[in-house]
Amino acid sequence: MGNFFKNFLASFLALIVFFVGGFVLMLIIGAVSAAAGGGDKKAIGKNSILTIDVSDAISEQTKEDNFSFTGGAMDGTVGLTDLKKAIEYAKTDAKVKGIYLKMGMSVNSWATLQDLKASLEDFKTSKKFIYSYGDIMDQKGYYLASAADSIFVNPDGAMELKGLAITGTFFKKALDKMEVQPEVFYCGKFKGASEPYRLEKFSDPNKQQLGDLLGDFYIEFLSAISKKTGKTPDELKQIAENLSATQPKEAAALKLIDGTRYESDLLQLFRNKLGFKATEKLRFVSASSYVSSTDISESGDDKIAILFAEGNIVDGEGEDGQIASKPMMRTIRKIAEDDDIKSVVLRVNSPGGSALASENIWNELRILHQKKPIVVSMGDVAASGGYYISCAADSIFAMPNTITGSIGVVGMMLNFENFMKNKVGVTTDVVKTAAHADMPSVTRALTGDEKALIQKGVDSIYAMFKGRVMDARKISQSFADSIAQGHVYSGTKAKTIKLIDDVGNLDRAIASAAKLAKLKDYGIVNYPEVKDPVTSFIEKLQGKKDADAIVKAALGEDYKVYKELKSLRANMDKVQMKMPFELEIR
Repeated sequence: MGNFFKNFLASFLALIVFFVGGFVLMLIIGAVSAAAGGGDKKAIGKNSILTIDVSDAISEQTKEDNFSFTGGAMDGTVGLTDLKKAIEYAKTDAKVKGIYLKMGMSVNSWATLQDLKASLEDFKTSKKFIYSYGDIMDQKGYYLASAADSIFVNPDGAMELKGLAITGTFFKKALDKMEVQPEVFYCGKFKGASEPYRLEKFSDPNKQQLGDLLGDFYIEFLSAISKKTGKTPDELKQIAENLSATQPKEAAALKLIDGTRYESDLLQLFRNKLGFKATEKLRFVSASSYVSSTDISESGDDKIAILFAEGNIVDGEGEDGQIASKPMMRTIRKIAEDDDIKSVVLRVNSPGGSALASENIWNELRILHQKKPIVVSMGDVAASGGYYISCAADSIFAMPNTITGSIGVVGMMLNFENFMKNKVGVTTDVVKTAAHADMPSVTRALTGDEKALIQKGVDSIYAMFKGRVMDARKISQSFADSIAQGHVYSGTKAKTIKLIDDVGNLDRAIASAAKLAKLKDYGIVNYPEVKDPVTSFIEKLQGKKDADAIVKAALGEDYKVYKELKSLRANMDKVQMKMPFELEIR
């Protein structure tokens, strides 16, 4: 009887494995089929309205989930480059009659919105309409909506015009309560990456530079709104100062928007515009659907490679959303070996990170530069390590609202000795053959000699950083000293101090790369290459892609604190080229 149950159980388990394995195989086969059929574009109906949801995240590269049959709608983000190409294509696409900017709380940064706004303004030369509407109109959305023909807000919704701010989170008191002692080493009086752990508020130099940065962004913001409304920047400043337009009806009365409407009113507006009857159904096509259904690729025997460097710079293999040194170096070598690639655009969107990883990536780019021209295009942020890797280029372009600079170095360790002894009741002891054999250690304070040694290393890396900048930008040491110090700048300011060659977007950088390589007809190839659907799906099954998204969804606004602490833990014993804080200008 025992053998019977044993055999029955084995057969039953085999049956389960068979069915489960078959189901997974069907998913994979389906995915491969979907990928293979990726060239079959979905048809866009006549009289369609391209919908751009301002609350959607816009990444550097389009990230699609071809396994939509497992969960319904496509999961992913539209890349800025593809979105801009789609808008340009829509200008002459007879099936697209206009654009609907769907407003909400924008998660995107100012340089991305600035670049997208320029594309929308170019779209308007087609004489097709752009209408903006939402229940909520935050300042980022309002800035983008200034490119629209008309701006409408729900009469019972919310309007935001209050000025710009940067909020920092500081952990010093929490560390004091836990009796955790930060030991900080840095170069540059503006280098504020360590301030959250050693101070309770912004230092005066940091507050000064952040104020200057906000000032540059505010000028750009007010200029855009002034152009749309006809009000002077000073008038807009006063409205923001007095909070005179926090309600849609107030904004309409001040002519900051074109009116208040409910969504049903907006739909009727679209019908009237297109000459539809009240019973006719409007055709809205999302940005992701339009991108996937439209042939926006560029062909040519000669190629320009766009190498995307997005995220924190880390050592080793890294994770999705990071610039990991090893895969980035492999990609650069692959580009170098491809004879069809004649020129390279390095698209940087990074606040920096590991000093060693930044140096290794820079060195690989230096070797590539010996074979092919390199032009840098800076996105929302290209600071510290993000600027360091940009120093391998022939020329650098940035948006006015790009955050760049932060030429400085920081290193930090945390001493948990008192926390472990007094809070947890744990002590440690060590036997060693030399005074510093257990260095670095989180269970004791650094000695004076050890502190001097670490500071010497930080000073050396800082000098090397400035040297890279001096060579790349052809500036003197004294001038490099004056613009370094960890100071962050807007793209507008960066041009005046020679940190970039000119203000311009990715298209401008591509044109420069083509000119350097003497190309007239060329195709564009993107790196890193997008992972095939099967690999992406398997990673999802393993939880590699979703873990961080789950944490972000659970923590909401507190995700920034989690992300900062996670980064601290990962880099506690490493010298960092990192921008001060995760600057979010709202």
